This record gives sequence, structure tokens and C-alpha cells, in this order.
Amino acid sequence: MKEHPVKKTDGNPTAWTEASVCLDCFEDPALSEFVKANASSPTCDFCGASADEDIAVAVTEIAAHIEGCLRSEYDDAANGVSWDGREGGWQGATTWDTAELLAEVGLELPNDRSYKLRRALLNALPSLDWSEREPYGYNHDEFFQYSWDRFCETIKHRSRFFFSRESRRR
Repeated sequence: MKEHPVKKTDGNPTAWTEASVCLDCFEDPALSEFVKANASSPTCDFCGASADEDIAVAVTEIAAHIEGCLRSEYDDAANGVSWDGREGGWQGATTWDTAELLAEVGLELPNDRSYKLRRALLNALPSLDWSEREPYGYNHDEFFQYSWDRFCETIKHRSRFFFSRESRRR
């Protein structure tokens, strides 16, 4: 059996662990594919699965991957959201702690009845307040809705007919 080196992540240092998790512990196909591609242990410390070949990846590796995925859409609230302690904290944007964000993005752990895997992931992920990457700008849905509304406005009221403006000179 391979030994997993203890890896430091940007998360809670007390969570550095050698525990491994298999692809069956995740419902998300992309996370399962990551586990399959990076498997380095023949046993899962969370659901108890084992095989002759490697089927599980270190929790710190999957947590680092999850963090990378989260950071493509979310960021530390301190990097873009206004703070006012007298007004109750973060102002004008939705924020989540790490546990809330995992629920928000729909992380499903079908074999985690005891919440052991969820706790390990939360310990390995950064403990911070998250917000959307551009908290005061348009999100994807709002951008496309605004673009569609502008298109409809133009077609209905400005450029309803398309006549060629070619010169008739020969």
C-alpha cells in the first residue's frame, strides 16, 4: 500500500490527513473522474471500499481540486465585498461560509451518513467567507437576460425592418 504524503493546503492545518476517498463517495461525475484519474490508494477510508488496484485519492488532493473549482466562480468575500461592522458585516452581496457554499453548489456525498467525509473536506478547505467573483457585477444569468432584453428592444422599436443601404450606382 502506498503511503500518502501529508500535503499542506490553504485550508485548516489541523486537517492535513492521509485519509483517502473513492469515486463512489461523490455523486458529481467530474469529481468521480478526478478521483479515477488521480487514484493512489486501494482503499477508501470513508465508505470502506477496497480493490486490488488504486481506487481512492487523498482527501487533501480532492479538497484542493474542489477549491480550484470553487475559485473559478467564487472568491474570498474580503477581495470584493464591502464590510461595515456597524451595519452587520458584508454589505450588498450574498456571502457563504465554506459549508454553506458546498451546499449552495450541490456537493452530494451519497455514502457519507456519518458526515465524516464532509467534515474532512471542510477541514481541508479554506475556512472563509465566500462571495461571487464579481459580487457587484452581472452574473451569467443577469448578463444574458440583459443582452436579450436589449436585443428585443432594438428589434421591436429601433431596427424592425432591415433594408439594404447599398448604393445604386453602376
